Amino acid sequence: MSSIINPTQAIANISVISGVKEHKDGRLYNASQEEYALPADQEEIRRLNSQHRAIVMSFNGHIPEDIKEDLSKKEKPRILDVGCGTGIWAIEVGEQLPNSEVVGIDLVSIHSEHHPLNVKFQRMDILEDFPKDWQGTFDLIHIRYLVVGVPNFDLLLPKIGKLLRPNGYLVSIEPDLVFKAEGYDETTSVTIKFATLVNQALNKLGRPTLPSKVVREVVQSSELFDLVRTELSEIPLSPWSDDERMKEIGNEHRKTTIYHGSAFKRLVLNAGYVSEEEYDLVCKGVEEEVSDAKMKLIFPVWMNHQASRALLISIPFCHSIRNSGVKEHTDGRGYNETTGEYILPADREEAARSDFQHKAIVMLFQGLVPEHIQKSLSEKEKPRILDVGRGTGCWSLDMASQYPEAEVIGRWENSFDLIYIRYLFMGVRDFTSLLERLTKLLKPDGHLICMEPTAYWAPVEEKDKELASMTIRYSDIFTEAMKLAGIDNDPPKVMRQYLDSNKDYKEVKNEYQGMPLSPCSDDERLKQCGETHLSNSIQMIQVFRRLILESKVINEEEYDQLSAQVEVEFREAKGELVLPIWRISAQKV
Repeated sequence: MSSIINPTQAIANISVISGVKEHKDGRLYNASQEEYALPADQEEIRRLNSQHRAIVMSFNGHIPEDIKEDLSKKEKPRILDVGCGTGIWAIEVGEQLPNSEVVGIDLVSIHSEHHPLNVKFQRMDILEDFPKDWQGTFDLIHIRYLVVGVPNFDLLLPKIGKLLRPNGYLVSIEPDLVFKAEGYDETTSVTIKFATLVNQALNKLGRPTLPSKVVREVVQSSELFDLVRTELSEIPLSPWSDDERMKEIGNEHRKTTIYHGSAFKRLVLNAGYVSEEEYDLVCKGVEEEVSDAKMKLIFPVWMNHQASRALLISIPFCHSIRNSGVKEHTDGRGYNETTGEYILPADREEAARSDFQHKAIVMLFQGLVPEHIQKSLSEKEKPRILDVGRGTGCWSLDMASQYPEAEVIGRWENSFDLIYIRYLFMGVRDFTSLLERLTKLLKPDGHLICMEPTAYWAPVEEKDKELASMTIRYSDIFTEAMKLAGIDNDPPKVMRQYLDSNKDYKEVKNEYQGMPLSPCSDDERLKQCGETHLSNSIQMIQVFRRLILESKVINEEEYDQLSAQVEVEFREAKGELVLPIWRISAQKV
């Protein structure tokens, strides 16, 4: 059955079945909630479906693959699409998971009458209470682009969380309503001016202009959710990219962007910041700008996916983000309060950075652990795995998903088949002592994996030093600050020396990879790694701010100027720089 919605069929008799009323601008709007100012008619159906296709292409699917795989194993998973709009997401997910029961709810019913039997729709105001018999009955709840209709995510998300079964998932997709123009003066972009008008109107309504950030903050502080992951997709607003996939996404989103003008007209005009004539001129300019496709316009969209409590692992995920053992520093970031030696943040921004870093590392090394260790673990009945310095828990979660029979963490001495440590160099002053203690925890024939970088960024070729001169300068300053703080600049060397000389270990293996800091490589795989790591590279500048300023190697004004120059070099992929990373694995005798 085709899941492409026919706008004519979907709009038939809409004023009868969904309480829609006509506005003086000639568009149809919902009749039950005055605050929701977007239309509910044929043109809006076209905009929403085009927007849907762009989002699905950008995130490579309707839901994260691991969640989809988990749902497919359940006998009859129940799925709720909150604010379902045209119903296209619910219909397509219902087709992909034919054993599921999918329910779509919205203020109005503009969904297609032609949909799978396992999909049903209900009119419902999501700001009101949900049916009591829905509590604890859903395996997946999906929310997307609710920013215009939801004044308070603090109230909505806890209500949604109570509808989930234990181990159920919440997937939310919300944009940052701030368009960007890469490589251009953003004050000249009429599309960015349009986004500013929408932001002003939303502010007047009391809506957040960074809804993705609000959603992350709410779920990370809620006791209803255990696991929080974020993905950023920077969606091109027009087909300006040379990459074929991104060009296709941009072409799809161009239609959405053009439809935005009419869709947001009532909202913007009601705010009173511009006249109708001025607004129409802006919309005409937007259409010309995205049709021309010369300016590199980008729309940041975040997917947050999180699980209800009691999922998989006994390690509390994002423990520090719940303000447990975290205190605020004078720079406004949250840091751990138990040890002064570890001086990286422990807040939502650091969680997002760590997750990007994890993805890039797994992509670079082509897996979570080396193949020979994968094979060894798969042969064990119930392997026990310890993740030391787990951070956001991404590696633990991915390992638990890959080895469902494994127990990740548990009792200690002589009890683990695999111990994994990664990027501990900022918090460990004595790696030799740490490795001695970890050795005692391994079973005979157990594996130890150490993944650590050197504390400097290296140019691939001599010419790259000049092309990325500000980044090289930043790297030198960072290295000097590390020395002054008593942090080892080359932890892989210390680890190799310990494992090579220790008779408790056999089969010590060293793997080296240079992590691209930006997508400047000619090699397709490395370029993709660089694209994934780019966000992490930019965020690292602020992550290391406290360390460098406290070292007094550079003052705050100089640091901010240098940081801005480094970010430009990263974004423009000037010079091929890498972070040297070593994965050292060994097997206990």
